[in-house]
Amino acid sequence: MGTHRLETEIDYPLLPYFFEETAGHLAELTRLLPKEDHPFVLFSERQKALLRIIHQIKGSAAVVGLIPLSKTLHEVENILTQWNPQDDPSLFPLLSDLTTALEIMVTKESHHWDGDYWHARFRIYTSPSTTTENQAPPKLDLPLILSQEEKEKVASWQEEGKMVYGIELFFSQEAPFRSATAIAFYNYLQKFGAILTTVPTFDQLPAENFAIFKAVLFCPIPLSPEEKEKITVFPANEGVEGVYIREWSYRKEESQHFTKTLRVDGNALQKLVQTVAAMETDYRRVCALHSVPCPDATTKQKLGTALRALGDDLNLLRLGIISLQMISVKQLFSRFTHAIRKMAWESHKVVKIVLDENDLRIEKEVAELLIDPLTQLAQNAVAHGLETPAERKAAGKNETGTIRLETRLAKGSLIVRISDDGRGLNQKAIHASPLAAERHRPEGKTGAQEDCLLHKVLFSPGFTTAAKVDQLCGRGVGLCIVENNISKLNGTIEIETTEGQGTTFTLKIPFRYLGARVLLFRSANRLCGLPVATEATMDAAFLTGDGKTPPPLKSMEFLGEEELLISCLEANPEADRCLCGIGYSSRGEPVYLLDPETLAFLDGPLSLEAVPYVQR
Repeated sequence: MGTHRLETEIDYPLLPYFFEETAGHLAELTRLLPKEDHPFVLFSERQKALLRIIHQIKGSAAVVGLIPLSKTLHEVENILTQWNPQDDPSLFPLLSDLTTALEIMVTKESHHWDGDYWHARFRIYTSPSTTTENQAPPKLDLPLILSQEEKEKVASWQEEGKMVYGIELFFSQEAPFRSATAIAFYNYLQKFGAILTTVPTFDQLPAENFAIFKAVLFCPIPLSPEEKEKITVFPANEGVEGVYIREWSYRKEESQHFTKTLRVDGNALQKLVQTVAAMETDYRRVCALHSVPCPDATTKQKLGTALRALGDDLNLLRLGIISLQMISVKQLFSRFTHAIRKMAWESHKVVKIVLDENDLRIEKEVAELLIDPLTQLAQNAVAHGLETPAERKAAGKNETGTIRLETRLAKGSLIVRISDDGRGLNQKAIHASPLAAERHRPEGKTGAQEDCLLHKVLFSPGFTTAAKVDQLCGRGVGLCIVENNISKLNGTIEIETTEGQGTTFTLKIPFRYLGARVLLFRSANRLCGLPVATEATMDAAFLTGDGKTPPPLKSMEFLGEEELLISCLEANPEADRCLCGIGYSSRGEPVYLLDPETLAFLDGPLSLEAVPYVQR
């Protein structure tokens, strides 16, 4: 394959392999960058390894058509061959920044690379290094290093779906009055948001020994294209070469500290404290009864009761600890509102976002694997699904499109659904694609077979119906990411689409534990529950019945609402028929969580006596 391509000639089917290969190179590159306690030795094996990795990534980038990236790495390669790290260690922070940018590119599977920006960053190392006695040494590219407190502020701001930008004002080596220009630029930036920090700091500005003035800018909403242009055309003084804006992404080592900090529900923590206190009381009772010499039958009975109480408390403590580590779906969904609004802005569409998380909480590991698929599906809904306001108006629709994200518990699984009211999938274009032809679609296929083919083609690497490639769509790798992550969760994906009405993706994911607010009631001597969000379904389905068949449940005693940790059920035909999980009340009693979807279709009273009793 030739390595000389235009930037528009990217080989998109090869991109996933490039990202996978580069991720391995970056892990080694990070390991090779010197630490404070490991000094770098000129022409050491480590330096040779750095050159080898840069060369390999450069070559792979050229093969897939990422020409701006290949050019940047070629420039870095030339610098490394002539660089003496013992005489000039200032290149280390810049190499670290480059590695971080590459990691972000690989993580997001983006083909965009700002070659002009990186050329400006590396220019002082590509300029002639010889200086005369009257020539000033080159100005420095000072690294922007956040304190731990600043890192957590950045992470917290981004967790809320708000924007953080890195703004950089570049000076030529001969620029005069750079400190005055930097102060004016600082004041100008405050029109657009709040500034977290700068490099150089104000007390360092008088030295005028800097090549770039850097600032971290907090914005509650994304900067519009007009606002970005106003910043980049900042009234330039003599010697100002340009302004660059990039979305800030904190490094892995910065985010790791933040993600280990859990937001703990005060009520849940208080319950744990009460459980530990109860365990201490039960333990003392067990010790007292165990120390009785020659215990009689009554004492042995009390000891058995105390041991069971201690076991119940231990189980509640275990469940409480698990519950503390759960993440609310509301917190998860908040990530996507920013991505949706940002893409809507860029594609000139108007979007209404509807979130229906049903007060559910899920395991942190599940939430992390859902982030990329839901982000991709949300972006697809905007880029491919929704029409422009003019197109919607012409079709007789509201000019504002709607994207809905919802979760619920049903049939023993976590159901996550994302839908739009847009144009629907273009099934003719999908079936006419080369990938569909490769799947060999003979005439006379059934509807189920057509749906299966649709699914296979949509989630194939490299598939796209976009007429052209841009920053919003056309790479053909997005839905492949969705399927890979859902497969890791042992989940399934269902697609419903109607031309002119919209598309719905439904993710069905098995769970180990799930938190939900539950309405408790007692029936047939069993403690039962139903998710609070399905109260309307409950009232229509089995409290009053439909007037033709008796309600599924009778003789109920309502006990109020409670936040429960629900675990999955072992396979049981009768239980699977009506239950979607098992939980434990605050007293440790098993709670049978009923499936509202199943109850709505029962043709008579539900016999809970047939469901095996769960031992505590």
